Amino acid sequence: MTLPLPLRNRLADLILEALHESTGLDEAFRNDVFQRIDELANRASTVQDLGEGYLGVIRDLELWLRRPSEAQHQRSIERAREFIHQHLGEPISR
Repeated sequence: MTLPLPLRNRLADLILEALHESTGLDEAFRNDVFQRIDELANRASTVQDLGEGYLGVIRDLELWLRRPSEAQHQRSIERAREFIHQHLGEPISR
């Protein structure tokens, strides 16, 4: 199930803007969250899938609010894993 892009963006924007104003949520993390929400909405085939994905995003936001340095470290590890997964099959060049 794909929510219309304007609705996804509006929901995400409302949540993230409130967090930014109250906590100083940094722009890089905010952009990461937007990207994840878009990916979740595009992959979800049911409302349950979408809800489970959003819960993961909410958990990450909660971690960022409670322990920002740990959240940043976890996100860096996740980005490194994604990079490796995307480029694992590429030939090594010098």
